[in-house]
Amino acid sequence: KNEYTDVENDKLERSSVVSMIVPFLESLNAYSSFFLPETFNTNDEFFTNTNDIFSNVPFSKISLLSDNKVVLEFLKCDHHFEEGDDSLYDLIPGKYGGGHKIWECSKDLALYLYDFQSTIIGGRVLELGCGAGLPGLTALFLKKASDCMHFCDYNRSVLVETTWPTIHRNLHRWDCDDVHNHDLISCYAGEWSDVSEDLLAVSESTKGRYDLILAAEACYCEDTSRKLVHMVWRHLAAQGSALVATKRYYFGSGLGGGSHALVQSLALLPPLPESEPALHLTASTERTLADGASNVRDILCLCWTPH
Repeated sequence: KNEYTDVENDKLERSSVVSMIVPFLESLNAYSSFFLPETFNTNDEFFTNTNDIFSNVPFSKISLLSDNKVVLEFLKCDHHFEEGDDSLYDLIPGKYGGGHKIWECSKDLALYLYDFQSTIIGGRVLELGCGAGLPGLTALFLKKASDCMHFCDYNRSVLVETTWPTIHRNLHRWDCDDVHNHDLISCYAGEWSDVSEDLLAVSESTKGRYDLILAAEACYCEDTSRKLVHMVWRHLAAQGSALVATKRYYFGSGLGGGSHALVQSLALLPPLPESEPALHLTASTERTLADGASNVRDILCLCWTPH
């Protein structure tokens, strides 16, 4: 076993709540020495240096096009791969979820948020399987996350090495002073079942429910499709919506996820607890992208509807 595998497995025994506060990120030391303890608070010695933590980190530019015009540009942290690093692979089921890579459905969902920003209701926003967090960042940019923006990824290393550098650099480029709220942005790492318990614990007043849930490329196999719809069932507010960007089919040994797998998983869910009349989670296709050369991609909207 290499060191990366041992450390990563230790961290995934229990999801770690990584509440990262934007103003304090400005005072962290150089990225080369960046390490987050499992839990920490604002009194840690960790926050004593005033150097810019991400000053030496390489970033690549990602452009979102609408009507052939660039409407949004992001800087994505370029993760530095070490020999033996599992991140060299696109995906290792049950071990690495591909979070260091920008997947095409992430761009699809970010652009959808931009195109339909006038009709999307935010407030409390959750991104599942966030990776670099482009959809969540777009929600922040469009001021849809007025109450909170929570990012979740299976791998803590993704949150540390890709998600937060990307969030931090873009917020500073946009001069988003309004998001400098201690309770607004947090990250959670681990299995979704464990993360779910953490989300319930930190938001008792809302019963862990969100007005807008975002997910891109998170249902790439039948198992993740079932887990995703269960997370939406458990955490979507009665008047909320979940936007899921996914390929229609995922080809490959042992996969079988995609739009149809997600819709089929919905049929197995009970109605929203304590709803009268009974509300069931249903899906509608909001946008389909097909160029005739690559896999068809869908953006689905999940919401509660009476039956």
